[in-house]
Amino acid sequence: MINMMHIHQQIKHHRERLGLTQDMLAERLYVSRQTISNWETGRSYPDLENLLRLSILFDTSLDELVKGDVDVMKQELDTVRSNRLAVVMTVLLGLTAISAGPSIMILGWWGAVIPIALAAGATYAGIRVEQWKARHQLQTYSEIVAFQKQQTLTDDEKRQNWIKDRLVFVAAMSLFLLGGIGLTLLGFWLVK
Repeated sequence: MINMMHIHQQIKHHRERLGLTQDMLAERLYVSRQTISNWETGRSYPDLENLLRLSILFDTSLDELVKGDVDVMKQELDTVRSNRLAVVMTVLLGLTAISAGPSIMILGWWGAVIPIALAAGATYAGIRVEQWKARHQLQTYSEIVAFQKQQTLTDDEKRQNWIKDRLVFVAAMSLFLLGGIGLTLLGFWLVK
């Protein structure tokens, strides 16, 4: 099942398939043996020119050579985006709580527009995070963590983590609500 290998595994597999040593491959690509070693251990990646040379030398398509890494990179990029959305949501919710008191005290009831707009932005980010979770069929915190580590949980692990995940969720939401109330009260207190 060569197609699902990462590029460092692909390079080593094809080099060995052709009976080449790292020195021999390095000589054919005009790079050092250390460069080949770094590619095969995943410490560095070949540039586009060397990827093309490798695909020709190995008589394989460029797509087949990098396919496994492309899938991993897509998943990592998707995870980074979801993490960024979660941070945006949290920051906007914090700003909502902090801005409620001062903006209403300074601008009157028209000042409520500011925290409402911030809350709307936080809600939008939260909806996008939920869409990401649904797209990857993730329901619990444990599943999200496993997905980000490119692991999967068994059904037994999912059942075992369900109660723990619910308790963590309730505790986090309670702290978040208490913090939001506290920040809102602080905002009112600072304006006085």
